Amino acid sequence: MKRAEEDVKRAKEEKKGEEKKGKEIIQLKKALTKKEKHISELRKQSTELRNLTKVSSRNAVAVSRLQNDITDMKRKKIAIQKEMQNERKMHAKEVQALKKQAAQQNRELQKCKATSQRKMAEAEND
Repeated sequence: MKRAEEDVKRAKEEKKGEEKKGKEIIQLKKALTKKEKHISELRKQSTELRNLTKVSSRNAVAVSRLQNDITDMKRKKIAIQKEMQNERKMHAKEVQALKKQAAQQNRELQKCKATSQRKMAEAEND
């Protein structure tokens, strides 16, 4: 009888052990499912980060190109300003030369008028 009791006791312990193992398996399956979901989320995040990195690098290239364009525009602006300044100087010189020429022609005109009036006065006196 002792043996039968021991067998029954052993059977109960084995049953409890199997139940424990079954619970452990269920818990492990739940944990595995949870980990798989987490891995899936991490993969999605990784894909998003790669896409953002690509966008970021494209933006960096665009920013660099725009900065180069700005630098080029600034150089052109300076060149245009220098050209305008030179043209202003040349224009001022031309205006000054024309004024000088006009003044000289005016003096010559005054001389001619004076000479003409003198000759007219001499002709009237004669």
